[in-house]
Amino acid sequence: MINSSRILFLLYLGLAGLGCATLNMHELRKNPSIAFEPFILQPTYDLLMLRQDVIRQETTVMISDDMTDTEEVPYHVLGFRLGNGLFIDLNDNIGIDLLTLMSISRDANYEVIKYSNISLRNGRRYVRKDDRLCTQRIISGDQRRMRCTDLVKKGHRVQQLRNQRVLHTISRKDNTLASLNDRLRIKDQILKINDRNFEEGARRRKRNYQLRGRKVDLPRHIVSISRDKTEIKIWKKRGKRQRLAFTMMKNKDGFFIYNRQGRGMQIVVQEERCVVYRNRNLLYELVKG
Repeated sequence: MINSSRILFLLYLGLAGLGCATLNMHELRKNPSIAFEPFILQPTYDLLMLRQDVIRQETTVMISDDMTDTEEVPYHVLGFRLGNGLFIDLNDNIGIDLLTLMSISRDANYEVIKYSNISLRNGRRYVRKDDRLCTQRIISGDQRRMRCTDLVKKGHRVQQLRNQRVLHTISRKDNTLASLNDRLRIKDQILKINDRNFEEGARRRKRNYQLRGRKVDLPRHIVSISRDKTEIKIWKKRGKRQRLAFTMMKNKDGFFIYNRQGRGMQIVVQEERCVVYRNRNLLYELVKG
């Protein structure tokens, strides 16, 4: 049962190419803005990867000798929390951590169900129980076989295993957060220089992540906040210039992200659920179990 005093957040994610519908900018600006929390730059890992994309990187793939297509770049298990629900991984995908929006701790036990078709009750269940992460397809309300992975902690390492096969190995030691291969050698890592400066290593070129006052300087983006903390802007780097991709605002009605054309998505977060819309079209509903 949802408490009558539930907190309601409206999050509009403006993504280019999502359709012709736009936000009502007059209504958005009619109410006084609420200040955001200060930025953080916190290295972490994400094994569940239950995110709502803000910026999803794409790559070109060859289909045949004369045909190409685009594919989404996979999520990376390592990344940074930036605060205010924002998360960026080492593949430069920027998204919203839905569990954070729902005030669910990744280290605690939880159960959420993502309904992709609410009327047919089609979806997927996500469960953490102690050191197990499980998913389960739901088709027309019928529950299919549960697929589980085990989290095994060995000193400074955490391994995610399915049927004794290693999916991920994460190492957190001293000033280093790393993902390891099957031979326990470093694939990718985040090196802490100081509390505001981090370096991504183990690739052919090193990349820097820096928290500089009112902005976070990322390899391909800059995220900045206004002096009064009522606007966050996400910029794409274009050589020595930056191009505005999204603006974020928050008022008593919620939390808004929109592009220059005012197109976007909406996430309504209540005490027990969040509902995601794309340009007023329902995408899915996430419900606490």
